[in-house]
Amino acid sequence: MRSRIRRTTGAALGVALVGGLLTAVSTPALADTSLPTPISDDRAADSAAAAVDLAPGQHLSPEATQWRYHDLAQDPAGDGDLLSWTLADYDDSAWPLENGPFGALRGEKVDVSGQPVTTLLNQYKAGTTSNVETFFFRAEIDLDAAELADISRLTGTVRHDDALAVWVNGEKVGGFLDDAFDPTLGNMQYLGDSRSAPIVSSVNVPGDVLAEGENQIAIALYQDRASSSDIYFNFESLDTVAIDEPLTVSDVVLNVGSDETTRNVAWYLNDVADGEVQWAPASAYDGVTFPANATSTPSARTGQTHDGRFYHHATMGPLTENASYVYRVGTEGSWSEVHEFSTGAFGTGAFEFFMIGDAQIGSSGNVERDTAGWTNTLDVAEEMFPDAAFIHSVGDQVERAGAENEYVGFLAPEQLRTMPIATINGNHDVGTTAYETHFFMPNLDKDFGNSGVDTRSQGNYWYIYDNVLFIGLNSNVMDVATHEAFVEKVLAEQGENADWVVASLHHSMFSVANHSINQNIVGLRNNLSPVLSELGVDVVLMGHDHSYSRTRVMEGRTPVETWDDQLEVHPEEGQTVYVTGNSSSGSKYYDIRTPEAIGAADPNGYNYVAKAWQEYVPSFAHIEVDGDVMTIASYRTDDRSSFDEVVVHRAGAEEPEVTSPFVDVPTDSLFFSEIRWLFERGITTGWPTADGGAEYRPLDSINRDAMAAFLFREFGDEGYRAPETSPFVDVATDNQFYKEIAWLAENEISTGWATPAGAEFRPLSPINRDAMAAFLFRIGAPEGYVAPAVSPFKDVTDTTAYRTEIMWAAEQGITFGWIGNDGTAQFQPLSPIARDAMAAFLSRMIQGPLES
Repeated sequence: MRSRIRRTTGAALGVALVGGLLTAVSTPALADTSLPTPISDDRAADSAAAAVDLAPGQHLSPEATQWRYHDLAQDPAGDGDLLSWTLADYDDSAWPLENGPFGALRGEKVDVSGQPVTTLLNQYKAGTTSNVETFFFRAEIDLDAAELADISRLTGTVRHDDALAVWVNGEKVGGFLDDAFDPTLGNMQYLGDSRSAPIVSSVNVPGDVLAEGENQIAIALYQDRASSSDIYFNFESLDTVAIDEPLTVSDVVLNVGSDETTRNVAWYLNDVADGEVQWAPASAYDGVTFPANATSTPSARTGQTHDGRFYHHATMGPLTENASYVYRVGTEGSWSEVHEFSTGAFGTGAFEFFMIGDAQIGSSGNVERDTAGWTNTLDVAEEMFPDAAFIHSVGDQVERAGAENEYVGFLAPEQLRTMPIATINGNHDVGTTAYETHFFMPNLDKDFGNSGVDTRSQGNYWYIYDNVLFIGLNSNVMDVATHEAFVEKVLAEQGENADWVVASLHHSMFSVANHSINQNIVGLRNNLSPVLSELGVDVVLMGHDHSYSRTRVMEGRTPVETWDDQLEVHPEEGQTVYVTGNSSSGSKYYDIRTPEAIGAADPNGYNYVAKAWQEYVPSFAHIEVDGDVMTIASYRTDDRSSFDEVVVHRAGAEEPEVTSPFVDVPTDSLFFSEIRWLFERGITTGWPTADGGAEYRPLDSINRDAMAAFLFREFGDEGYRAPETSPFVDVATDNQFYKEIAWLAENEISTGWATPAGAEFRPLSPINRDAMAAFLFRIGAPEGYVAPAVSPFKDVTDTTAYRTEIMWAAEQGITFGWIGNDGTAQFQPLSPIARDAMAAFLSRMIQGPLES
């Protein structure tokens, strides 16, 4: 006897229509005595089906639908045909009949990652804590002739953990994370991946699969491994899509094109149809009616997605520079919303873009929270750098390759319709074809970077933007030879059309956290990096390790030591800089491993890092290309501060002469780099000289008023308005640095000296080194900072004024002091600070100490 869910005429078996409500009933043939094992009271507690009102066009719901299910660690096909259990004539009368949702968490009937469980599944094999491999479910829907004639398709959602496959009338209509299914092993298999929460997948049943009368739905739910903690299945909905119903356009995303004169776009339709993109100058759109003279391009690629929908890929172009366009995608009668994008200048060799690390929506177990973090990162990045041309994501867009609810989260930010994105195929993306149908990467070549598994996303690609050739490698395929051949091919065909070569892959070769010791990563590090250097790749952008790192300039696997600080580098041919992005959503972070741990796992040791950073905050990189110079600056999204910046001069380009902005600061001065940095930040301009130059006067003591100006220019608010009454009796409101000094007082950075006449600032007095440490501490130290018990300086004791502040400055690398004649370090707290040392203090506080 088969389970029946009927919506039309009353049924003799399985259901009865009572007063227009659907009521599930059991016939004698479905009595408990027919079950192979009895159901415990706990498992059957919620088995009673209530009367349910199914709306017209609705075919399944958790409340209305009872499922026959099989959870006994036995293949329901026995020795027969593998898929016999999916057919209508299969006898499932011995299977229990219950309502969903179905599930278990460590064998108990409790919520699974916040999802309710109505019916407990028998999670473990008898007498063990080893998971049953596969669970089976069957239900029917009845369709009369009138209903069937109106149906284009059925569409719905199913929530599941882990893998799942759906058959209707013996024909498979959906598979989710089940690409590794091996028919030679029978139906009992572990499939899927070890992730945290149930995912939501879309199910589409083509109308030509359905028949008048009973239609058999069969579900296989797979555990991912023997030790998994949970299992879950809830078929949430299955509804009619009528023949005359407009198609639904979804999952629209703007992608980079082959060059800056084109844009690719990808989208989904919920049924088979011709697709196209229409675009027009934004000035021609009145906000209501799309321009009748819009240019149209048909879909260049289309096909069925892993969840039964249909993807479309199309290209807009040629576009003109410095222009704004509107576009829409879909088909006649079914269009997306209208979106707008702009182009920049072409052929100038100057543009900027964002590098985004793993968004990995869903990794935290909370898709909504991850989506909010990801959206905030793009909002912050765009607000800070509104002229960025595109986004480059280094992989792991989602947590689970087939999780369409996670793709909904990744595609949620409006920037993905207005700013083109290039994506890299990550290890969490590769498991289905969803990645390659969601994104239309230009010049995709599946002859390279291909594992040979048709149900996975495959291939390498390239594009050129202005003077940079970008090469995307599918590092899920770790065969160095395939990537070497692809890069060689692209360079032979396109190398003369660009000045820079930037490669990108997901699996960071030079990371510092969890994956840095994985032997497959160590293998890429030692085998692929020499190839990329030899082929002339200038910069490599990577992800995967949920922490930030930047290498020294690398010649193959060997670090180049020419630039001690590694903050501005001039690589030669065959030398490369590698940057690894941290999480862009906050969904997951990894702790940085010790140098000893990484070195122990790599025969070449741990010798490659110039900067490692992990503060468990979402971040992004802003990359600016200006001719032969590429500046890569990375930012936190909470306070928008920069935690790393490197200036890379293109190999082979003529190196500009290093000059000093001040006539009295030679380029070989002790603190030349720091003083030049101070000048470039606009913190100081020095004093003009008679011949039109400028002096910095590096060895002069810095006065307190000038120090106030330095600090305000770096840390102050340009919109700050000083009070009408001065906080200091010796600083008049018309003092040239009154605004800066008042800002210090208002922010409690300086309180001055108390006198009978009032507080004095003493603006023309030199500032001592201990007071300078105090000022910086009040600006940058965390609340509750506790100084170490042992001082690194001989002349800073427990009774020294500002001891805590000096200790903090030393710990941050802001000051190193002097080595005295007796070999001990001294801080000299009461000595006036010289202007060159002041530059060093500020530079180290903002961008870290120079390694020199």
